[in-house]
Amino acid sequence: MKKVLILLSGIAVTLFSMNANAQNAYTAYSLSDNKVEGTARSVAMGNAMTALGGDLGAISINPAASAVYKYNEVGFTPAFYTSVIETNFGGMNTKATRTSFGIANLGGVANMSIGRNRNTGLVGFSFGLTYNKQNNFNTTVKNNAFVGGSSYADALANNMSGYLGYDMDMNNSQDPFRTFGVGMWPYLLAWNGSIVDTLDTNPSEFIAATYYNPDSYNSFQTYNRKQYGSNSVSNVNMGFNFGNKFYLGFNVGFHSVWNKVEETYTEESTDADGNPMLSDSGFDYMRQFYHQTTSGSGIDFQLGFIYTPAPFVRLGASISSPTWYFLTDKCYWDLDTYFDDNYHATINSPEAAFDYRVNTPFRYSVGAALTFPWGAFSLDYEGSKYSQARLHNSPSTERSLEEDFSGINSEIQSVFDRSDKVRFGAEVNPVPYISVRGGFQYSTAGLKKEVFGKVFESYVGSFGLGFTTKCGFFTDVAYQQSIKKQTLIYDAADVVSDYVCAETPIKRNDWRLLFTFGYRF
Repeated sequence: MKKVLILLSGIAVTLFSMNANAQNAYTAYSLSDNKVEGTARSVAMGNAMTALGGDLGAISINPAASAVYKYNEVGFTPAFYTSVIETNFGGMNTKATRTSFGIANLGGVANMSIGRNRNTGLVGFSFGLTYNKQNNFNTTVKNNAFVGGSSYADALANNMSGYLGYDMDMNNSQDPFRTFGVGMWPYLLAWNGSIVDTLDTNPSEFIAATYYNPDSYNSFQTYNRKQYGSNSVSNVNMGFNFGNKFYLGFNVGFHSVWNKVEETYTEESTDADGNPMLSDSGFDYMRQFYHQTTSGSGIDFQLGFIYTPAPFVRLGASISSPTWYFLTDKCYWDLDTYFDDNYHATINSPEAAFDYRVNTPFRYSVGAALTFPWGAFSLDYEGSKYSQARLHNSPSTERSLEEDFSGINSEIQSVFDRSDKVRFGAEVNPVPYISVRGGFQYSTAGLKKEVFGKVFESYVGSFGLGFTTKCGFFTDVAYQQSIKKQTLIYDAADVVSDYVCAETPIKRNDWRLLFTFGYRF
């Protein structure tokens, strides 16, 4: 198969390189690109809550949101999340749909009045504890195609030039997994699984061993990548009310990251019509499995205010420090290969582990809102410069084992750009105890146009309903969906995903359904 280099191949080559672990630019990108879920009310209003406040989901956007409260509140928001990813590999279209369930928001706010004059000075303060999901990683990517003249072994062989085969042999006298770094482990599996071989004329040049003549080689190739987990933040919040005109808030955010990737690639030799048939080299079938987990924690700080210069008018702003993450990656590979004469090899790598740090960039938001007895309108802008993200070694890493992140950080600086987000929300109360809400979000991906030739944009719409009772119980529901399919920025962090996905058009569409159950008292 002759591959056509399209946009996503440029992303893979320029941005992610051929590192086998997750310590790459994509890690910094995924942790910098917050997609806050919040409560059903905040999501229905497009998360345009910087100036509005008064919502448990808004506290992660502007910590002054708690100071606006005139009552106590507890709430719980379960959510359904569905991602639909469409690919085209080798001319074959494949769609993968994945639905997951989780908690988008959970928490409470206690409001306390100090009994002073309500027009001047500090008249009240609030204390909040909230949990908020920031990124949902649950996705599935599938590719299936009949391919002629190309093998995954080609991609491996092309990157092995300069090495010697006997140095990679697994035997009683040497363990190449100790000799070579983790980035070489897929190649060690390929060599010992016999899907690559050396040239007779040069022992440091490699070729695919799955065929002799590419013109006569056909195969059915499949790729399945499942990703699990999320990034969330638990905020400890304090809010202060000055004269019912100026509201100040502060968050200490404790972040949690857990992300699992399971990746399976298969290749089966076929004839030109797609029927199973041994290749001219005797190759029959291969299966490679890759498993990776990224876990860790982080901390950040937020400061924000809301000001009411006139009745029905609110202005707000917040700033967030970088999030300082401390992460651990663990990964391993398995490879099974089958040839004629009943030859079968199963090669398993050990598990590698690596500790490192990621610092995300500063983030800020500004907003304005109009509030009326019958509803509210709110407009937000959020900005963050993703090129300021950085990877560093963990303080616990021995100096001899430290990774050089200068190349990755240089790529981040040259490829990432500012991300701009504009959010709009509206709420109308047509009758007592019922609210109708709608929202819209526009954002840029934070990737430089001069590198990728276009601006990556997303458009998200939402709407919802709210129901309250005289006794303080309330229920909200929200539905959110991508209005336009997004081009997926894909983590080509290992050689097989680079071979399959880096040159495959990938489109993504998401939707969420959220329910909030709460009590005000």
